[in-house]
Amino acid sequence: MVRSAQSMACSTCPHCGSEQINKNGHRRGKQNYRCKTCDRQFIETYTSRGYSEEIKRLCVEMYRRGLKLRQVEQFTGIPRSTLSHWVKQAGLVSGARADSLR
Repeated sequence: MVRSAQSMACSTCPHCGSEQINKNGHRRGKQNYRCKTCDRQFIETYTSRGYSEEIKRLCVEMYRRGLKLRQVEQFTGIPRSTLSHWVKQAGLVSGARADSLR
């Protein structure tokens, strides 16, 4: 039985736009596809991983207002190492204090 691209949920290649695609197995519970034109493999939809920008802003703001990283961690459940990275990215830490966040 030959399936056409129209019967599949994913109808075009996100890399080249070709409609000549085949199903190509599953990975982590998602259907894989392979483009016949550019030979690239892809899945139908991609999900973003990690924390939202809103959560990052909230945590950095909590730190800026005086909460310690351990307190922010206990409140949010986000690991201190992640919080420390966000605080450093926000530029709220100077050289000597950055070492103490590790």
